[in-house]
Amino acid sequence: MDDSKLEPADVNDAIDAYTQAIKINPEDGNAHFRMGVCYRIRYESRQQMPSDFQTAVDHWTRARQIEPNQYIWRRRIEQYGPRATKPYPFYDWVQAATNDIRARGDQPVELRVLPTSSEIADPGGSPDNEQLDVKPPDPQGRILRDEQRLISAEVTVIPPRIKPGETVRVHVTLRPDKKLKAHWNNEAEPLKLWVDPLPGWKAQPQLLTAPQGNRPETSEPRQIEFELHAANDTSGTSKLSAYVLYYVCEGAGGTYSFLRQDIPITVTVDQ
Repeated sequence: MDDSKLEPADVNDAIDAYTQAIKINPEDGNAHFRMGVCYRIRYESRQQMPSDFQTAVDHWTRARQIEPNQYIWRRRIEQYGPRATKPYPFYDWVQAATNDIRARGDQPVELRVLPTSSEIADPGGSPDNEQLDVKPPDPQGRILRDEQRLISAEVTVIPPRIKPGETVRVHVTLRPDKKLKAHWNNEAEPLKLWVDPLPGWKAQPQLLTAPQGNRPETSEPRQIEFELHAANDTSGTSKLSAYVLYYVCEGAGGTYSFLRQDIPITVTVDQ
């Protein structure tokens, strides 16, 4: 099966096929890798499920465990992973090519999915938004919680397992609930995410903001990435706390609310 030619409508059939292949041979690295590709394709489609990205990463990781010398499989995890593990910026050429095309008077093809910040990060560059003496935006937890889940939060940790003292890159995607007709208010302050690392851990950066839409009201997904450096003396499953603050509205013409959502982040550290 050629996964590169899969249409989103076919991806569920492909996932079923690779699921059967893995049941027959759990050590089939190629099936695990291709299963991960299918989950990533579905994640980028309208059929996406909240866990698809993490499931893709888990299968890519399993494929690499089975065949650790497979170059392409290793690069796929590095593509989305921590800055220090990258051999080079994977897709920094995309914006340069876009600018060159426009400079010669042509219109570049609009990409359905733009590269994430991890995919254009320079491993030799400075850390993302290095911060000193930052303060939490809601230290006492007084902002009302988003009890309705007007905004859903998806968390993907890459790689899913690390050694003490190593680093993961955390991808947080926030989506307004279409059924509730939720949307962002772009005339207020931008969305903020705060990370509370455990003792001995380090979040980089600790306070992040997401770009706002180009209209007063929009309902696009918003993505934020940061890195967590594990303590040198930690092991097992560690649960860290983070939260996001945002202005959101339910339904057309509804009242905007300033809300908070607490986001647990789980990292597994093996000795």
